[in-house]
Amino acid sequence: AVSFTAVLVRNIQAETFRRLETDVRVLSYAIETKKAQTLSDAQLVAQNSSVIGALGSRKALSSTLETFLLSKDQSFLWATNAGGTVIARGEDSEKYGDSLAGDSLVKKALSGESSTSVVSRDGALAPQITLRAATPIKSRGGAIIAGTTIDNAFVDGIKTATGLEASVYGGNTLSATTLLASDRKTRPIGIKEENKKIKSSVLEKGEAASVSVSILSVPYLASYLPLKNIEEKVVGMLFIGKPQI
Repeated sequence: AVSFTAVLVRNIQAETFRRLETDVRVLSYAIETKKAQTLSDAQLVAQNSSVIGALGSRKALSSTLETFLLSKDQSFLWATNAGGTVIARGEDSEKYGDSLAGDSLVKKALSGESSTSVVSRDGALAPQITLRAATPIKSRGGAIIAGTTIDNAFVDGIKTATGLEASVYGGNTLSATTLLASDRKTRPIGIKEENKKIKSSVLEKGEAASVSVSILSVPYLASYLPLKNIEEKVVGMLFIGKPQI
């Protein structure tokens, strides 16, 4: 009976891992779909006659970008000149003049190539993961950069679709999650994943990993995928998990 139970538990775990590996790829596909949408929005803005006509006036351009931003499901919208200097932001009309010339995504756009990337940047409590797209303004030079933030609302949608807990990490730090702390209200944003296998396989080698892991003292069966930027460097990871009990 003991041997039969052990075999049964192993089989259940193996089947659960197979399902989780499929589900974490659904999360990855949702990310890729969002990147494609972001690029499509950026290209639409770059080709718009109102945007092109406003390039000579920062105030007019900021206003035009703001109008587009309000109509699109994006978090930010920027315009640069041919040298990569930001000339207007739709979400902040007072912020401009900084250079993005060294950014790999912007470099490609300024050379005439549209592309997307995943970016991890420092936030107040944890790294913030954003999906960015850059495309050239072919008629006048410069580039349009659009982006959206992967937040708790995004992973909540994944949980609604799959019924499973979903998280996004910047490096090994939790950035967005459906998981709740012991009070069942707050989300443990900012906690770090220190599991050696996960850090080695996912963050260092850029490989998928399915493991038993403890999060907030709760054991989970989980599957992880790396998040890579335009240079194929791992900047974070995706998590889908199910309580092991």
